[in-house]
Amino acid sequence: MPLKKTATEDMLRQLKEAVQQLEMFRQIMENASDGVVSINANHEVVYMNRAAERMFGYVREELMGGDLSPLIPTEYRQGHRYFVKRFVKTRQPRLMGHVAEVTAQRRDGERFPMHIGFSVAEVDGGPLFTAIMRDLSQERQMAERVKRSENLALLGQMVATVSHEIRHPLALI
Repeated sequence: MPLKKTATEDMLRQLKEAVQQLEMFRQIMENASDGVVSINANHEVVYMNRAAERMFGYVREELMGGDLSPLIPTEYRQGHRYFVKRFVKTRQPRLMGHVAEVTAQRRDGERFPMHIGFSVAEVDGGPLFTAIMRDLSQERQMAERVKRSENLALLGQMVATVSHEIRHPLALI
């Protein structure tokens, strides 16, 4: 009898460790700064983290189990569907494992630039597609500010040079 108790205790310990590890991975995904969205072969959202909620302006419950289309700008929806169906049929990746820069659309219609990386995993005999996304809006705004600052600095140098050139002949007179 003690042997059975030990085996049961060992199974319970392993189960507890698996639950702890699962919770750790869940917390990592939920608290990631990049958006993560996963869909199944039917184009249905099966996972969406908090960063993706903030990025797109949807609460995950609005999209879970439903079509991914609200997260894709209208002109790209058919193409996205085609590539998912093509992969399911051929298992030939086109963009899997690559990062692309695309234009995305928030719930309110605002468009924004983002980097997106695609991956696929086999889960329960079918593909699970995952996109990891980074909103580039702030980076673009910062780059624009730097460019404006550089232009203003250049303009300031030109004004100083012209001012000096005007003052120098006047001082001689």
